[in-house]
Amino acid sequence: MKRRSTLKPPPDVIAHKLAAAAALHQQGQLNQAEAMYREILQSQPEHFNALQLLATIASQRGNFSVALGLFDRVLKIKPDYPDALNNRGNTLRELKRNLAALEMYDQAITVQPEYAEAHNNRGNVLCDLKRLDEGLESYQRALTLTLMPDYPFLHGIWLHTKMKLCDWSDWSTQLARLSEKIERDENASEPLCTLAILSDPELPRRATLRWALARYPTRQTLPDITKRVAKPKRRIGYLLADPTLIPPANQYHYTEKIAYLRSYQVNDTKRRIADKVFSREALNLPASAFVFCCFNEI
Repeated sequence: MKRRSTLKPPPDVIAHKLAAAAALHQQGQLNQAEAMYREILQSQPEHFNALQLLATIASQRGNFSVALGLFDRVLKIKPDYPDALNNRGNTLRELKRNLAALEMYDQAITVQPEYAEAHNNRGNVLCDLKRLDEGLESYQRALTLTLMPDYPFLHGIWLHTKMKLCDWSDWSTQLARLSEKIERDENASEPLCTLAILSDPELPRRATLRWALARYPTRQTLPDITKRVAKPKRRIGYLLADPTLIPPANQYHYTEKIAYLRSYQVNDTKRRIADKVFSREALNLPASAFVFCCFNEI
């Protein structure tokens, strides 16, 4: 009876396999990359890079609970590895465990104080927690780091957060800088932020196209085709509007088709209008003052 060999593959074989798996991973071939990472882990269960990249694939697929367990294994090997701490924080944020995510970002920053990505992610989770003032400080820190003075898309997010806090310091200068960056086709802002803070309709369109290109880059090879349970899909290729909301001359600024109605807000004509007269006083608002109001986050 032959004994099964327990010899481990030479390090150079593992290194070549890891490089090949990482190349497949970068090309979007997740099934093949995962299989190769698992082959490496069969011979070396504590292989740091294979574990971390396998956790990344789990996150990419939305398997955040699996990813969390893998990142835990990674951090048992290197407890102070900043990328793993940051990525575990991202996974916890996806699982809506925001306070735990914040703790991970804080640990990553303690290990590497000039870690721009961790500062940015810390700002994101603080804003999720409605701690906007602290979030703004984290965004500011990410923007001012000497190693990463222009963190991708953060300038617009930072300005949008300032607007939410009614912080208008240096507003005109920073707004002009943001506009210039968008005109130069730089990664300046996420789409929704530009809609809130810029008045030129062409700039949000350009910022959106730039964001989409960075978020969904063109691939030279096709990704894996995985079998999925068929679900009904709703695809919306148009926007409802009226000529006042979107004048016909401004259609160019939209990638969607515009469906014009008499009024963009559809109402039931048989619906009874309330008899109650609403007042500012009833809502504890000043009787004569301009009130900033946003219904997007109610």
